[in-house]
Amino acid sequence: MVTDGKAISALVFGILGLMFAIPLGVPGLIAGPIAYFLGKGAKQRIAESNGSLSGAGAANAGRILGIAATAAGAVVTLVYLIVLFNALLDVGSQTGF
Repeated sequence: MVTDGKAISALVFGILGLMFAIPLGVPGLIAGPIAYFLGKGAKQRIAESNGSLSGAGAANAGRILGIAATAAGAVVTLVYLIVLFNALLDVGSQTGF
């Protein structure tokens, strides 16, 4: 039995997306959906392979991590944008405009 390459890719993208989403935000928004759809495609390929491909667990973990990376990336990016806009508004009020 051979592990499906898409399943491994989904897992890697999910881990990296979540790892970089927490401090940076935007990479999670990019890698998260990639991990999700790679995992979804891998699960379909594994199901259609009649037992010749393995890696359903890795594909499912990649999908779940992709969802988590997307959510974390969205929250972190939103917080960064709120902080940025508050800083810009504060600078504008201090200059007297």
